[in-house]
Amino acid sequence: MAQGKHMAEQNVMARAIGLPAGSLPPVDSLADGQYEITIVSVRDNNEMTLEYPNGWRRDHQAGGIEDLVHKIVNNLRARYGVQSVKTIQTCPLEQGGVIIVEVTT
Repeated sequence: MAQGKHMAEQNVMARAIGLPAGSLPPVDSLADGQYEITIVSVRDNNEMTLEYPNGWRRDHQAGGIEDLVHKIVNNLRARYGVQSVKTIQTCPLEQGGVIIVEVTT
């Protein structure tokens, strides 16, 4: 029975496939300019909900502000199809914090 349990645990492991940038079309768009990304909530284990432009919300887990900014840049490129992202302002990882970025499409 122990062997069957072990096999069941192996079967529930997930695999992630990385897609090259630009392989999926953006689902929204932004004009060139500055945008705010707001930390809506912070939970245990550095899990947080961010609100991106146009009201889109996304959960993230980040080890620090540099890690979070990297995730924000990837999400801006994937969701909005922006070509470049420049970080203008960062903040502590706490509820109500605002990260300001400048994007070029």
